[in-house]
Amino acid sequence: MRPADLAATVRLADEVFPDYREDRAVFAEKLWLYPEGCFVLPLDTENVGGYVFSHPWITGRVPALNQKLGALPPQCDCLYLHDLTLAPARRGQGLAGAMVRRLETHARQAAFERLALTSLAGSTAFWRAAGFRHGTLLSDEAPLTAYGPGAQYMVRDLR
Repeated sequence: MRPADLAATVRLADEVFPDYREDRAVFAEKLWLYPEGCFVLPLDTENVGGYVFSHPWITGRVPALNQKLGALPPQCDCLYLHDLTLAPARRGQGLAGAMVRRLETHARQAAFERLALTSLAGSTAFWRAAGFRHGTLLSDEAPLTAYGPGAQYMVRDLR
């Protein structure tokens, strides 16, 4: 992903997740903090067919929705998958699974112990099929509620 991809990425995010909008500045910061964890699938010259935002994080913590991180915390032990989105035209082609495998490869090469994410209601079955399981939060993580009813913190061990 490049900074020039952000406008198309935000358009797709707003289309797919109208109830979970995030400011362009939030996406831009994630790209700036950890560009190797962010990528896009092309669709045409003006649109992306999908994207991923991921960054190092601490297992058991949930980053707040639509808020900048400020910095990556020290002692990160997982790669947090903040968002994986496909445009309707790109669904049903096995691309989501391929994107997860690409993240897993990167996480292993970067020596992370696990992948972590917050699953929105309705996507938990996909994440379970991809090897994720319910994870334990370090505390009563208020940010989880911003992800809506049925949201679930999930992890996948890489060891």
